[in-house]
Amino acid sequence: MINKKIYLTKVIYSVIMGVVMGFIITSVFLVIITNVDKYFFNSFIGISGDWLYYLSTFILVPIFGAIYVFNKRIVLDKGILLLRENSFSFIKSTMEISTIKSISLHEQQGRKKVKKGIKFADGETAIMVLIKPFKEMTISLLLKDIISINPEIIIDDFYKNIMKLN
Repeated sequence: MINKKIYLTKVIYSVIMGVVMGFIITSVFLVIITNVDKYFFNSFIGISGDWLYYLSTFILVPIFGAIYVFNKRIVLDKGILLLRENSFSFIKSTMEISTIKSISLHEQQGRKKVKKGIKFADGETAIMVLIKPFKEMTISLLLKDIISINPEIIIDDFYKNIMKLN
């Protein structure tokens, strides 16, 4: 725990996305539970819709929101980079910082706009995470910590400019 650094997303993004994703996940969860009881058990369990929705609003929304926001972070732990490429998964992508050869800009073409991400690549694999929820200061601190561990990493011009500005 001594050598562990955690880089979190923006507070406003975390609160908004936590509440929105908490409501979405909770509503899907409740629809499935009430329909399973209604159609398969013939209301054998007797789930009352009103109390279930009130209770879940106050309990499940913050829990599911916190899980979603918890997955949007980057962790440096004892020379190992840990991140989750997908915020709906608990599977961590890991890469040793000493083996990273390059850090570059990754652009993902969407329907309306291009999403920017950071790509960490060693000789065999590459892991990518979107940079939208992170502040430029957070990205700069992350890159400076990675460079302090492995100064031989080749950094893209886009990220060199971010490091110079912050």
